[in-house]
Amino acid sequence: MGINRRHFLSLGAAGAATMFLPALQRGKGGRFFSNSARAAAGATGPLLITLEAHAAWDATFLVDPHVDAAFTPWTNADLRTVAGTSLKYAPNLLADGTKTPYVVPTSIGSTSTVDFFTKHGSKLVVVNGVDNATVSHDVGPRVAFTGSNREGLPSLVGMFAAARGATLPLSLMTTGGFVNTEGLIPITRAGSVSVLQGLARSNVANFTAQPANQRKYEDDSVFSLVRDRVRQRDARRAAAASVPRAIQGVLNVEATRTQDVFTNFDALSSAFDAASSVQSQNPVIPQAAACMAAMSAGACVAAHLITSESFDTHQQHDLDHPVSMQNLLEILDFVLDRAASDPNIAARGLMVVVGSDFGRTKYNNDDPAGKDHWPVTSMMVAAVGPAASLIQGGRVVGQTTTKVNGATAGGLISKTVKTTPDGGDLQVSGSPSDVALTAGHVHLAVRDALGLSSDDPTAARFRLTAVVPQTSLPILKPR
Repeated sequence: MGINRRHFLSLGAAGAATMFLPALQRGKGGRFFSNSARAAAGATGPLLITLEAHAAWDATFLVDPHVDAAFTPWTNADLRTVAGTSLKYAPNLLADGTKTPYVVPTSIGSTSTVDFFTKHGSKLVVVNGVDNATVSHDVGPRVAFTGSNREGLPSLVGMFAAARGATLPLSLMTTGGFVNTEGLIPITRAGSVSVLQGLARSNVANFTAQPANQRKYEDDSVFSLVRDRVRQRDARRAAAASVPRAIQGVLNVEATRTQDVFTNFDALSSAFDAASSVQSQNPVIPQAAACMAAMSAGACVAAHLITSESFDTHQQHDLDHPVSMQNLLEILDFVLDRAASDPNIAARGLMVVVGSDFGRTKYNNDDPAGKDHWPVTSMMVAAVGPAASLIQGGRVVGQTTTKVNGATAGGLISKTVKTTPDGGDLQVSGSPSDVALTAGHVHLAVRDALGLSSDDPTAARFRLTAVVPQTSLPILKPR
């Protein structure tokens, strides 16, 4: 075969795609992205997604509604419940003043709709009265997704991916927002499904085209021959190496170029092809589909998503906030539906943690009225598949009030909680000496549920030392 500069560069680019994979040591009988490597990465345990409500949501317009004209337009008749659960939630306020449920498709791709909470309420734990102790957009996301205002901590998904999938090629994916790994693992951006398709299918030049129209750099037989020759060269280099560091370097590269790796990348590219068919007016949903395709293929264990609509409603709160809430619930609905319908994800289970920078005040004096920043907020935790056993669906923990000594407060005031006499559950206390819930308490409970307690070597490096008590509280379910 003749080779010119274009052929040389295309073959080099195809081979170089493997160099973006993490450096690995050959493990105990396992190789990178092989079945044994995925098993070592915890392929039988749950997966994790965090969902960021961008720029501070107002919980009174969703999971912590109050009938108080200084805060909401709700009446007692407006508030909704889900049979068999403790959930109470606010309606969707349309631009014309109509109050309706927040609706989502009954299933992926369906044109019929259903109330989000009727559909998913039994999968949710709501934690109200979470004090993030900040009103700064620079600090709030860090608090919500690490459990601390202190720098130097990985976000929950960063720590989880490092502990459960450090050897996987796309162990942590994100669509944006606050995601931090403290250098433990690389992050893959999921903003473009087509880019991910190209990385996974390195021999296809026009990878976004239909399969019948795709143009390959080289015929499959030639490309396979190149792969074989590269592996043979790696073997010769390994045999000739004498310096330990050089030997390890060769082994690290060799582990990324096995036939097992390429076979799995072919499966991953097919998964991305399927994800590329997901269309939605909500731009985050196709991106979420790509993340979950990687999870289904065994290449990813954690992802962080962020809403495309902002909740920073300093003006026109009642017009803009419901739009952002709908955006959020559409994403969460898709994630839960896809997790339940994808057999690979459903077999492992998925936990989803929803949070935001902080909360919002009562109405301000702008015209039309908006709401400003306030530290007290809410969080949600959802779970499907085997992960559902980690929570008690339909549960509400914590409580807030809009009053202080009978007067209207500037924002929601959280009530303290304490454990029940048997220590098995939480109850509202109100006593200043009891526990004021924080994002750190939620994180400790989630860490414990996911096996990232203080005896885990990764979690032990990043303790939430400011949280009192240090033992996790029964937030997700009674003990």
